[in-house]
Amino acid sequence: MNPTDPTLPAASPKVVIDHLSAWFGATPALQEISLNIYPFERLAIIGPAGSGKSTLLRCLNRLNDLTPGFRSQGQVFLDGQELLTSPVDVAQLRRKIALVNTDPTPLPGTVFDNIAIALKMAGVRAPAQIDERVETGLRNVFLWDEVKDHLHDPALHLTNEKRKRLSVARALALEPEILLLDEPCANLDHVSATRFEDSLEELKQRYTIVMATNDIKQAARASDKTAFFLKGELVEWSSTRKFFTQPDQPRSHAFITERF
Repeated sequence: MNPTDPTLPAASPKVVIDHLSAWFGATPALQEISLNIYPFERLAIIGPAGSGKSTLLRCLNRLNDLTPGFRSQGQVFLDGQELLTSPVDVAQLRRKIALVNTDPTPLPGTVFDNIAIALKMAGVRAPAQIDERVETGLRNVFLWDEVKDHLHDPALHLTNEKRKRLSVARALALEPEILLLDEPCANLDHVSATRFEDSLEELKQRYTIVMATNDIKQAARASDKTAFFLKGELVEWSSTRKFFTQPDQPRSHAFITERF
């Protein structure tokens, strides 16, 4: 890692991860991770399977707490508030830091219901407000024009790519501050993946985006910063352009050369 990289922004970070380690039982998953995430940027976390990418995402909104045997050490701050050891409203935290999993499955019901149910669970009751938030969520992922005449069709009838965008729309309807994407383009064809990546460029105007991906070409295309993980260790972190053209670490260079 090169925290003095001049390509990194001088603005205050949205999230500060400070010497974070994690274990599942006796198995280490993260080792002393220190990393800043800045407002309104797309951060790609790359590395081979088992390198700790998904574990890090799930630490940020404490979903790992639900896994028996999980424990962590270190600190994570959101806008200066410590999240792991201080008292936190976890439900509220997960609305602020929303996670979309690798294979998001639509909820039973219609396209409209998939977003409306999340709003109702968050306490939104006024029908007009629900209608507005559903439309806004779908527009945020450029899905509105494609489904506006099919809002009351079963969501399971959507293509895989549209299901992914619907899941992001459901997360965005709750107005999070940070969007976590775990392998967002897994199982998508190139055209669908490109369309999804293009949407991230627009979404970063309003949200901070953290994306874990095994596809380093996707990271090179669709991120502003890149963090490279290997066996639970943060090897390097810098602007995406610098990482892919002038990596500091030999392990980074070897990984890029092997995967491109």
